[in-house]
Amino acid sequence: MARELVKGGLTKLNEGANAVEIKRGIDAGVKEVLETLKQNSEKISSEEQLEQIATISANNDPEVGKLISRAMEKVGREGVVYIEESKTDETYLEVVEGMQFDRGYKSPYFVTNNNNMLLAYIVEKLSGMNFRDYAKKNLFEAAGMSESFVYDPLHPEMLRTAAKGYIPRRGGPVVSEFNHLDGVTGDKGIYSTVEDLYHWDTALNEEKLVKFSTLEEAFTPQHTSPKVLPKNYGFGWRLAQLDNGEWLTYHTGWWHGFKNYYLHNPKDNSAIIILGNMANHALSKVNIVQSILYPEKANLFLKGEALPAEFVLGGN
Repeated sequence: MARELVKGGLTKLNEGANAVEIKRGIDAGVKEVLETLKQNSEKISSEEQLEQIATISANNDPEVGKLISRAMEKVGREGVVYIEESKTDETYLEVVEGMQFDRGYKSPYFVTNNNNMLLAYIVEKLSGMNFRDYAKKNLFEAAGMSESFVYDPLHPEMLRTAAKGYIPRRGGPVVSEFNHLDGVTGDKGIYSTVEDLYHWDTALNEEKLVKFSTLEEAFTPQHTSPKVLPKNYGFGWRLAQLDNGEWLTYHTGWWHGFKNYYLHNPKDNSAIIILGNMANHALSKVNIVQSILYPEKANLFLKGEALPAEFVLGGN
């Protein structure tokens, strides 16, 4: 059903239909379907019914269905049941009392756009607020970022004074067009300025947004098996280890022709903030900016590459 919704929506978009109207139509259709399902649904009243449903969910495997039924009996209807591949040839049930959190990531591919969107959804559920409103109140306003916002495609007037993103083409740069992925929160859609991101960096340094202990954990490399990788990832931060053992804490991003770079250096409260609106390779030269800000480490950033003549000669 979900596939057909996406397929039909994309077909209408290609035919020139308004994306906002398609979204409203999908929402109305989903609401109607959910109401119909609710009217025709039957509450589970016995363990036998639960086992039948579990068996169907387990590709008609009665053994797994019976285990799921037993698991639901132990954790309750509000509990969580996972099915994982066994490391032995035995199928068994394991119950964890309370809550269990594994430190770090089980996979180096865990940090993805999908997970960032999931985090935004979790924020909404825990706070009871729309993510855009939550970010405005608890992040932007708390850090003094008066020009920053999370884009809402239902309010295109938000972009009236915003820069446009460009993509290089043979005939010259063209404006990057918006598409059906715009409006997703958590992994994209934040508009800001260099000045506002300076306020963000200052807020991190002054413990206005999160505790230093939380930041320390976020800056800890999580890819440690079988060894600590020099190009690593923390919690929402990219990490790169220099030859002298020090770690760079930074992140990059791109969307619709916009490309950015943000390096946070808590040791001396310095930062590098670069916002661009052309999808080219300019950020590949960020090591030059790093060498200017931290000249004592220039040999680590450049690794034999010379500074451009205009920097050496003091030009503009």
